Amino acid sequence: MGEGPHAIDRREDQRLARGLQAGRRRAWSHFCALYAAPLYRFTAARCETPLSVEDVSQEALAEAVEHIRRYDASKGALWTWLCGIAMNKIREHRCALTREDRLREKLAVEPERGAANEPEES
Repeated sequence: MGEGPHAIDRREDQRLARGLQAGRRRAWSHFCALYAAPLYRFTAARCETPLSVEDVSQEALAEAVEHIRRYDASKGALWTWLCGIAMNKIREHRCALTREDRLREKLAVEPERGAANEPEES
């Protein structure tokens, strides 16, 4: 997970996390400025299409916003937590694509019901 922001130290990371958890607008602006581009690169290295990268990156940031109170600085850095969220979103996205692919294959392979059993008209 070396794609992340390297200039942030542990104390600054914890201070930022406290600001995020307190709902401070400036903290959220700083968080996005610091992590959005590295998160995009992180997901780009792991996703199949540019559209997937956009979706996964946005979903991961939205999830972080929604669940910032779950972040525990004693378990790791904000970047590590955010990467964990992104990896979960990547897995969810891949599962959804796999389901869609299976459905497409099934629809393309199976003949319409009744079509094979109907007698031809003369």
